[in-house]
Amino acid sequence: FFSLLSLPMMSDMGPRSWRPEGTLSENDALLMMNSTLGATDESAKNGPEFRPPTVHKEEVEEVHGGYQKWSDKYELAMDALGWKALDETVAHVERCVPVNSVTGVLDIGCGTGLMAKQLRAKCNGAEFFGFDLCPNMVSVAEERGLYTSLRTHSCIATPWPYASGSFDLLVCNGVLRYTTSGGEGIMEEMVRVGRTDAYVIFHVPDVSWPAYSSTADKLEKEGLWRLVEASGPFLNFGTLKEDDSVNCLARIRVYQRSARPWSRPELLN
Repeated sequence: FFSLLSLPMMSDMGPRSWRPEGTLSENDALLMMNSTLGATDESAKNGPEFRPPTVHKEEVEEVHGGYQKWSDKYELAMDALGWKALDETVAHVERCVPVNSVTGVLDIGCGTGLMAKQLRAKCNGAEFFGFDLCPNMVSVAEERGLYTSLRTHSCIATPWPYASGSFDLLVCNGVLRYTTSGGEGIMEEMVRVGRTDAYVIFHVPDVSWPAYSSTADKLEKEGLWRLVEASGPFLNFGTLKEDDSVNCLARIRVYQRSARPWSRPELLN
């Protein structure tokens, strides 16, 4: 599982219209999400449930299987729950990033391609690259025709299949909650594949942030990136109440890559 082949999928056509059919109720969306996160059918009926960041390979496989099964309904579920993280991330891009100078964007955990759909017009002329663990999600993203290249690849399988200094904008929306060791290895890869002055924007559930802050702070102390903007907690899903426990509050961090060379040969391509 950790060694999934990184097979590129090329988008050789222009942007195409794609939209899932039908609607999904909020209750069905919650059941679907909780099932993906490993809750039992019975506990999912009792409301949303939060699981801490993934630790074991078996749990990663469980989440992978969940997303595989509901890839065609993923966007319907996000709509039903009033998902705000995407719009919040785009707003941070607009505030912090000189989008006219962006030429290469890496969408980490691209899912069905919603991020590229939102950012393509704002980063006019930029090439979009993306990868995701779930082949079914990547297939849906491919249907959109927004990416120069898509790959089926796990973000915890490092090094990533990209050369150092390849991108000037990296976005990672929600994927870090499924990773181990506080994002160690993954954040280092963000630094490695980012060009000098590249912007890195990632989103995590608020309850998960302490697990990742030490890794992010360490890279800042090493002079590899600097904090540009940090959001306060916001409701990740508009239909959920603040006392709900599944992803109810989230935070976004924006970092900028420094000019300091990356100097860990074991992580270089």
